Amino acid sequence: MKNIYIEEITVGQKIDSLFLIENLSIKTRTGGLFITCTISDRTGTRECKIWGNRGSSEEEIERYYGLIAEGNIYRIAGEVREYKGSMEIHVNSGIEFLRYRENENNLNITDYIYSPVHPDEIKKQLEKHISGIKDSGIKKIVREAIKTSDGFYEKPAAKKNHHAYYGGLAHHTLEVVEIAAGITDSLPGIDIDRDIVIAGALIHDIGKADTFEKSGISFKPCPTYSLIGHISPAIERISKFRRYTDEDTFNHLLHIIQSHHGTYGDVMPQSTEAWAVHHADNISAMLNEVDSTLKDIKEGEFGWCKPVNSNLYRFPEKRAAGRENKNDQNRPETIREPEPEKQENTAGQRSLF
Repeated sequence: MKNIYIEEITVGQKIDSLFLIENLSIKTRTGGLFITCTISDRTGTRECKIWGNRGSSEEEIERYYGLIAEGNIYRIAGEVREYKGSMEIHVNSGIEFLRYRENENNLNITDYIYSPVHPDEIKKQLEKHISGIKDSGIKKIVREAIKTSDGFYEKPAAKKNHHAYYGGLAHHTLEVVEIAAGITDSLPGIDIDRDIVIAGALIHDIGKADTFEKSGISFKPCPTYSLIGHISPAIERISKFRRYTDEDTFNHLLHIIQSHHGTYGDVMPQSTEAWAVHHADNISAMLNEVDSTLKDIKEGEFGWCKPVNSNLYRFPEKRAAGRENKNDQNRPETIREPEPEKQENTAGQRSLF
């Protein structure tokens, strides 16, 4: 039974409810093994550590690890604790409930999929940017690349870190496009090709769609994610459409894909357009990481942001009577669908990309 949501939990609270499990891994600790994962519902995500009962053997922990299937819904019974400024759920005796996953047919699946955006709306906005490309050949390359990328509008942008949620890849792409467009439009004295910038931003992460696969009601990284990454799949995909433009233009698009990680990539950006996309990508990634970390830091306190390798400080918010939080105004309203009928089924910074 779903009786509490991520956004409602507090430190010290004991919980016993249903959540989606993702990002499953097994790790070593002094005296044995433990399981880590992410649990989520429609209101957010939290880290979860599954320790088992006192005296649980390594064999027992490994057995439970083998039983849990990512992308499925499980009963999570444990305690909410604080670790390095962030809330996480610790499961001890509740490990016994992880033997079996819940029957999806008896649940409202939308209660378990976290996404702060509406993918259909993101798709409409991206289509406007595609339609705004003046060069017909470049436009066709972008449109065909996205059209043939299975799950582009549903898959996450990463396993963890920025935009690691349903629809995150398309959302991150939209942010990069709009930031890059803003950079371009704000510098009228700079010689820069707007079509190349917008197209490069639209396809810079297109290869990520090939690094995730369906798992239950969610997505998980496939071997390509770790073995190859997303640059090579992106180049392979758009190479299918190189006939739509001239060699120099196509090579420029390839260069933007190849160089958008900057110092962490194989090559550095070597054109104004490539630099614009690189910085737009970095801004989207870093600011989302900073924002996510700050949400877990109390006002007037410091906290460490691991993805950007930096300390952060949450300034006390100035509140005026009747003024809503700006983030709440922009956040899409969550519409909870009625429950279906029960069925009778028994910088030192490191790369963020």
